[in-house]
Amino acid sequence: MWGYSSVGRASEWHSEGQGFDSPYLHLVAIHHSLRALFLMIIGVVTARISIPDARSLKHKRSVVRGLKDRLRNRINVSAAEVGSQDVWKTAELAFVTVAGDSTIVQSRIAKISSFLRSDPRWVLIDLQTTQM
Repeated sequence: MWGYSSVGRASEWHSEGQGFDSPYLHLVAIHHSLRALFLMIIGVVTARISIPDARSLKHKRSVVRGLKDRLRNRINVSAAEVGSQDVWKTAELAFVTVAGDSTIVQSRIAKISSFLRSDPRWVLIDLQTTQM
């Protein structure tokens, strides 16, 4: 009987006419449904942008801060500057979103991509997306 799940063993016992503990089976079923509730899809977007009008690190950081704040407010994402932090005219950004449905994550990734392409204050150099 090794390798059978509790539900599998109970079903086999029931088919053989033996009794089984149905409250235990209900607990097993609840456990499996709770595991399904915690299924999550993670979307990651990494972007490299150029800020041609940046005159200093302070100016660059204000543009990047505004970009991150607008995306956080418009779309349910986390945002961080992850590279090129000491370079005036370049920023490397990462955006992460989590949902239980892949269509929601794909929609948020598309909105992030669209937003990054739409503002004239920066030029999108590179964009990579990953869904896990």
